[in-house]
Amino acid sequence: MERYPHELSGGQRQRVNLARALALDPAVLVADEPVSALDVSIRSQVLNLMRAVQLERGLSSVVISHDLAVVRYLADRVGVMYLGKLVETGTTEEVYGAPAHPYTAGLLAAVPDADPQAPQPRGERVRGELPSPIDPPSGCRFRTRCALADDLCAQAEPLPRPVTGSHQVACHHPLQPLEPAATPLKGASRS
Repeated sequence: MERYPHELSGGQRQRVNLARALALDPAVLVADEPVSALDVSIRSQVLNLMRAVQLERGLSSVVISHDLAVVRYLADRVGVMYLGKLVETGTTEEVYGAPAHPYTAGLLAAVPDADPQAPQPRGERVRGELPSPIDPPSGCRFRTRCALADDLCAQAEPLPRPVTGSHQVACHHPLQPLEPAATPLKGASRS
């Protein structure tokens, strides 16, 4: 309490920030990259603390992270974004267990697994250069990096469609079959 912020370790600063946020008794906690600058042992302590606080207080959290392991540990529901657009949403089990968007599958394929016996994630890693977020590609923003892209992807932005339950994907060529009501009718024109 008597130290200046620069005298605290990264883990201590994260705990102080969490305590400051919780002092307001919020209904929702927003955590943007909550453990990005911490070493592995401190990361696990802070994540365990955040998880305990979620469970004890019934607190909802919005966790923004590039670290898929952090998201999987803290989240019940996941939203995957590409260039500012949600491309896939669902429960953690739905998205991690059966990714429906090629970008999600590519992200999961790039995550190393410490267990050599664990099954490797399906999907090809994301390749190519990231387009400009100021001037994104027409249609599907991921199309310039997607092996499944065709003319439709360049012409029309895909809308979210149900895969199963609460799992949705915004893709013209999803990796998982869509719910029957979500597939276009035969003979229907695409506009």
